[in-house]
Amino acid sequence: MKTKKGQISLEFLVVLFAMIAILLVFMPVFSKLYKSVLLAVDVYNASNSLQEFKTNVSMLNTLEGGSSFVLELNFVNSVNFSCKDNIVQFIIDGAIRIKSLNIQIALNCDFESGLIKKSSYLITKISTNDLNISLIS
Repeated sequence: MKTKKGQISLEFLVVLFAMIAILLVFMPVFSKLYKSVLLAVDVYNASNSLQEFKTNVSMLNTLEGGSSFVLELNFVNSVNFSCKDNIVQFIIDGAIRIKSLNIQIALNCDFESGLIKKSSYLITKISTNDLNISLIS
C-alpha cells in the first residue's frame, strides 16, 4: 500500500509541474495579448474622439466667436494630445508600440497637452479661423 500512495503523490507532482511549466510558457503570450487589447481600446477611443472633435469644430466653424464645446478624453495608456495649425493628433504610448492618429480640421489651433489618461478640455472659437483649447480637469 505504501508504494501506491508514493506513486500517486509522484504522479500528482509530475502533473502539477507540467501544468506550471505550460503556464510559464504561455504567460508572455497572454501578457502581450493583454497589452495589445489595451492598445486597441485606446486606438478605438482616440479615433472616436478625433471624429467627435472634427464634427464639433465643423459646427463651431459656422458659429460666432466665443462658441465652445467640451471634449472629454479617457484612455488606458498615456496619450499625448496636440493640435498644431489645423492638424489634431493623438500619440498613444502603448506598452507594445507607439501609435499615432491625426485628423485635419477647419480651424487653426496651437496646443499640446503632455501625457494624459483622463481629462476634459474646453474648446472655444476665438476668431474666424482660430481655436483656443484649455484644460478643465
